[in-house]
Amino acid sequence: MEDQVPGVGSNRKAWRRHVVICSLYEFFHRLFYNR
Repeated sequence: MEDQVPGVGSNRKAWRRHVVICSLYEFFHRLFYNR
């Protein structure tokens, strides 16, 4: 329900969390792939 409410603050926080998760996922993916 919070995602449907347009808000710059919450939107930025969600985007930041998305970027962090994506970078972590890519990091672990490379780590296991280069093994």
